[in-house]
Amino acid sequence: MTKFLVYDAEYSRDVAGHALYQQAERYEPTHGLKLPAKDPLVSPRWPFRTVAAIAWLEIEVADDGQIFLGQLGAVCGPELTEAQMLQRFFKTVDQLPAHAMLVGWGTGSSDDIQIRLAATRCGVRLPQRMIVPLQPGKRYAAGQLDLMVHVGGDGARVHLAEYCAALRIPAKVVAAPTAVSGLIASGNWSLVQAVCEGDVLSTAAVLLYQLPCHFDDARSLGALLSLARLGASRMDRPYAGAFTAWQAELVRRESGRVVEALAAIHG
Repeated sequence: MTKFLVYDAEYSRDVAGHALYQQAERYEPTHGLKLPAKDPLVSPRWPFRTVAAIAWLEIEVADDGQIFLGQLGAVCGPELTEAQMLQRFFKTVDQLPAHAMLVGWGTGSSDDIQIRLAATRCGVRLPQRMIVPLQPGKRYAAGQLDLMVHVGGDGARVHLAEYCAALRIPAKVVAAPTAVSGLIASGNWSLVQAVCEGDVLSTAAVLLYQLPCHFDDARSLGALLSLARLGASRMDRPYAGAFTAWQAELVRRESGRVVEALAAIHG
């Protein structure tokens, strides 16, 4: 049996922290007219993001190749503090068996380093399995799988939405990544959580497409349909319609393959 925990996080801006950085660099607002738009003094980088939501999904591959999906879990502000969100997520991580793998998209350059920093800032103990070297090869050996690196190899690093589009997987259907800060500012926390959950479902689909490469008996189609049904069942979420349509497309695509196979046999 092999278990995976697919996770994703969304963030709000640490305006006060970035202001302290600007102060340390003796930055004045008028300087911004002379700096590139992506200069860290103008555009805050990852250290100045605080956790606003975390979502996760457990996936289990049995020894006979059967794939089972767990419950879609999530924590979100503003009811919970950053520390409380981390504690609840870390409790789930701590309960994983020793052989389980943490899976995400771009986690090595985004979620993992930001969650580590958040834990340090909040004084929350990191799970032992998250205290691993940051080098990609060593991270994998320590039970962490960054799918962006895994599927891209030596190619250019691509966005989750790019890879999902190539496989016709629903992605970013709730809101664009750049819209999350606006959703937080307007107090639309249910959409923030929906964005996070949607990214987990999309990342889980990418993982399921990889499983036949490693588990010859994995029933990937059945698992993909189960994942589509899970997304479609969340009728209170904006992504439900997209996953309902994806479920129908998976059935149509597989039906076409069966017809072609039968035609080849009887042709």
